[in-house]
Amino acid sequence: MAQEGRTAADDDRMMHAAHASRYHWGQAPGATPAHLALARAHAIAGDAGQAREYTDQALAAARDIAEDEERELVLADLETIPGQPRYW
Repeated sequence: MAQEGRTAADDDRMMHAAHASRYHWGQAPGATPAHLALARAHAIAGDAGQAREYTDQALAAARDIAEDEERELVLADLETIPGQPRYW
């Protein structure tokens, strides 16, 4: 996402990859809000309120991740959401 000189084709490929990822995570048994990455989609679309709401859901889901390393991966990913400083 932060690639300098990204082309329209790069943007298109990124959007389709995000849609495919969301679809497949939605089909996975046991998928949680942390898997769906909706916070990032709303942040990129400029909807900070919805981004915050989905981040809150992801944070709540992250509390249930038993493995520290896996939980930290989710939290680290949330820190990369554009325009949303860490508040947790």
